[in-house]
Amino acid sequence: MVATHKRTMTASEARSFDRYSVANASYVKASLDCGCEPYQDIFTYNRWKALGYQVERGQKAIKIPVVKSIEVDNPETGEPETRKLLGRGAVFCRHQVQPASSTQPETRPTAAPKPAPTPKPAVNFTDKVMNTWRDI
Repeated sequence: MVATHKRTMTASEARSFDRYSVANASYVKASLDCGCEPYQDIFTYNRWKALGYQVERGQKAIKIPVVKSIEVDNPETGEPETRKLLGRGAVFCRHQVQPASSTQPETRPTAAPKPAPTPKPAVNFTDKVMNTWRDI
């Protein structure tokens, strides 16, 4: 297995997303009563850390499925290759974080600056689920 060093994410990188999951966004939105918007008010631990916030002790994450890419050495050729695995990710809403610096006042973020656009689903997710249930 090839070891790779994770570099620290910048605040601008934490606010930008190159991939969206409509299913995960729908699941997260349905899991919360606070009205937080996915990709605007809900981030992973590392994204909140890059934005200057700390998840409060004792807060429970919302678990979502994620695809993880890992590099492994091919046993036949010895060259590294990328494999994709299904894993679980953890996200937290803005009500579960506080400023990381003790010099900042105890305020919660109102929203991430410059929110990412909400992706438009190609298929209505609710209709797709309902059609699946009808087929059973």
